[in-house]
Amino acid sequence: MEYNIEERDLIADHLKQWGHSASIVLLDPSCHIFTSPQVNGFVGYKTTRGCVISFGDPVCSQEERPLLVRAFHQFCDEQKKSIVYVDTTKQFSDWALESVCGLSVEIGQEFIVNPQQDPTTGGTGRILRKKMNQSSKAGVTVQEYISHDPQTELAIEKVGKEWLKARRGLQIFLSHVHLFSVRQGKRWFYAQVGDKMVGALLMNQITDGWVVNLLMTTPDAPNGTSELLVMHVIEILRQEGASFLSFGTTPAKQLGTIHGLGKFSKWTVRKLFNLCKALFHLDGRRSYWEKFQPEGKSSFLLCSRSQIGVREIRAILRGYNVSL
Repeated sequence: MEYNIEERDLIADHLKQWGHSASIVLLDPSCHIFTSPQVNGFVGYKTTRGCVISFGDPVCSQEERPLLVRAFHQFCDEQKKSIVYVDTTKQFSDWALESVCGLSVEIGQEFIVNPQQDPTTGGTGRILRKKMNQSSKAGVTVQEYISHDPQTELAIEKVGKEWLKARRGLQIFLSHVHLFSVRQGKRWFYAQVGDKMVGALLMNQITDGWVVNLLMTTPDAPNGTSELLVMHVIEILRQEGASFLSFGTTPAKQLGTIHGLGKFSKWTVRKLFNLCKALFHLDGRRSYWEKFQPEGKSSFLLCSRSQIGVREIRAILRGYNVSL
């Protein structure tokens, strides 16, 4: 569905108050928004046959969350649809498992850094220092886009198109590329070599600070361009006194705690998870962000039913925009 400007700005404002990293998916036009007249907030979701999939924790205050979630479950029950939540926090997962959900799986980690700490220091920062030196020697520079210049925006969008065109094989992602459709609560950074733009980074403001939404480089970008972009952002946030930057959720090396399944079902789910990691090369994402020495906070998948069937799997695939 397409939001009008007022609706998009309201969603962005709510994300700044109560959103976390996965919540930024709700700005994608493919999402629906559930609201309750009794609650200042919403639940974002996509729908499939027999199931809906929601992203992150419900976006509202902690005090109003039970009322909003129960209203959402009633809404889905009336449509005879089960619910899958992806990338939720441990706090919400623990509450939901006791109250409205029959299944919880520890599926990943949200990677978070404190910009006040420099990830390039010490022996663990050696690889990151090497990458930055490579890009700097190649003449890569990074700037923040803070004006309203149509030509610069076209150049940033061109980076996105080249980045998408260069992607090969099986793909999995939460949100499509929407660089300027919503401006509130966003910041843009771009990398150049001379007059050619070779990289771009988009981040969104959330309740704790900022989250990297998109990190893109062109096929001809010098080695280390993306690392230089991220480090430039960390340095800017350090100067501003910020203490929270999320890189989003990264799949776990292996599934953690599973509640609500029998022994054989747990074994099956773990095997399927390992297969998906191999097919989509998900360990590569983890390896990339680990260079920045992040802290990992557990992320969970929840089901309203105490099982994962065909309709739940279909919803998860749609939620992650799985494509061949």
